[in-house]
Amino acid sequence: MIRVFISFVLVVILVAMLSSVAINMYSNTPNYIERNLNVIDDVSRFKNHGDWLWCSGRSFVFDIIYMNIFSPGAANLYIKEEEQSSTFTITVEIELNDYFKRLYDAKMLICSTVDKANKLSLLYKEVSHTPEKDDSKEIVFNPATNIAQRQGIKFRIPDYTYDPLAAFFNLLDSDFEIDKEITLNTLSKEEIYELKATPVEFKDNIYKLEGEAHRQDKSSSHGARFTIWIKNGQVRVPLLMKVITAAGPIYLRPKEVR
Repeated sequence: MIRVFISFVLVVILVAMLSSVAINMYSNTPNYIERNLNVIDDVSRFKNHGDWLWCSGRSFVFDIIYMNIFSPGAANLYIKEEEQSSTFTITVEIELNDYFKRLYDAKMLICSTVDKANKLSLLYKEVSHTPEKDDSKEIVFNPATNIAQRQGIKFRIPDYTYDPLAAFFNLLDSDFEIDKEITLNTLSKEEIYELKATPVEFKDNIYKLEGEAHRQDKSSSHGARFTIWIKNGQVRVPLLMKVITAAGPIYLRPKEVR
């Protein structure tokens, strides 16, 4: 009797997992997301996608989905124009949902201060919390002298070097042309990474970009490959992002855009 009950429970779990995978595979398509995504904004007041994207108050809420099976949490990304300042602040808050938070209470806050005129990075901060410890880091950029500083250590950076958040927004704001590669220098610690993305398809007013990030000096194979589907037009929305990691694919799917 116990063996029958255990077998029944295992079958139920398997069916639930397969159902979850099937639902996520169906809903994790750019066309499905584009049809069902509600962009809460009066887009007619913007001249182009750049004006829409770099608008104070712009926000994206992404579901984080692991291996198309389950969602452990969400990422809230928003941009704010600092009052009486020539800068934007881009912030992303990453937090686990209630179920996973009970298992492991971890969260991260990432902030990027960007020059309003040229969209270059000026300051980058990461603050993380885990049950074991709290941690933080900060990088100060000086684009005029090509110098960045972290924990009192100064090092040279190439022209047009961005932190990861600024690089993401600048990628979204780029002019896309099929098979024409876009390259952005990024810095999150002391290593310079090249973020390369190439539009490989344009269909139903959606661009598909294939890309990768790797160390510029190629001293390590550390990096990641990714695919992004982006809605084109006056509203430049990332509809779906897929990042290939050593632990498996991670998807980011927008559920709210304001």
